[in-house]
Amino acid sequence: MQFLKVNKNLKLFDLTNIVGQENIEDVLHVNELQRVPMIGKSFVDKCSKIIREDPVVSVERKINILNRLSADSEVFETACLMGEGGWKVMSSLGTFPNTLKMPDLVTLPTSSDIIGGSKSHTPDLVFSKATSQMAETGNVDPALFEEFSSSQQTSIVNTQSDYSSHKFEGFSIPWGKITLYSSLADESMDIPVYPETVSDGRSATYTQMPDLLYQYEPWYVYESSGPRTVTLRFHFHRDMWNGDHTKGGANKLIRFCQANCYPRYSGSSVYTSTVTLYINGSVFIHGILTDVSPDWGGPIGHDGWYLECDLNMTFTEIAVNPLNYDSVRKLPIIG
Repeated sequence: MQFLKVNKNLKLFDLTNIVGQENIEDVLHVNELQRVPMIGKSFVDKCSKIIREDPVVSVERKINILNRLSADSEVFETACLMGEGGWKVMSSLGTFPNTLKMPDLVTLPTSSDIIGGSKSHTPDLVFSKATSQMAETGNVDPALFEEFSSSQQTSIVNTQSDYSSHKFEGFSIPWGKITLYSSLADESMDIPVYPETVSDGRSATYTQMPDLLYQYEPWYVYESSGPRTVTLRFHFHRDMWNGDHTKGGANKLIRFCQANCYPRYSGSSVYTSTVTLYINGSVFIHGILTDVSPDWGGPIGHDGWYLECDLNMTFTEIAVNPLNYDSVRKLPIIG
């Protein structure tokens, strides 16, 4: 992920030269901007209005956002050190007050003033400490990052508990890019692979009018659309978590997913979970999990169980925003 630093004097012509004519519409869309000559002023005014009028962002929301930004250590640190105004803008627009968010397929030139893009994942220890401080105090102490930068990072990177274990340096495991959030647990878990296949179904229902005389074809009346249903297949190996399948990383993920198919009982009350699947920091689908089916195979591990798994999950969408012809036309490729 990359964020381009801007100021109120930025012109649309200059932004187009930076991101390319073929990308300018996508950049404007993800930042919810209209095509105006003084694009910098338009964005700054938009951020100022959000800072003035939007409510304070909850700690739970902040931690959820940090989880999605953990794939890039520079972006993660910048977010941790934001003030309340910055959090309002990030929560509303998905970017910082003085930056434009770049679509995933847009890569900025190195000469640009940008945040992110280093592809350096936030170490587990830093992520854990930062989210703990956020949960306890509502803020992250800047000394955390100074302490880490001055310490010997190799001692952290090479521990088996860390996702960046040296055993996987030759593989591009997308930690922090595919994340499942559960409202009932109020926590997220990363999936170490992109889905192998995605079946994304949308439907519409029409009612046939009663028989009319002298009509060659029946008439149809629109009833409803949806719900959208999505089935994804993830293929992973139990050693992907830390090089030791006996530690149970894959099992924790599978049980986390399966648990969201069940309610939580409290006396006579029944609480069910809604889930959100994030891919590359974007919401792919928000709704309910209706099916979780792990298919095991491959060689047998040291603990007497299979090492490879095909995890199939089916989601039914609960749309966050109203959907219609125009809003669906404008949806990005992810989501």
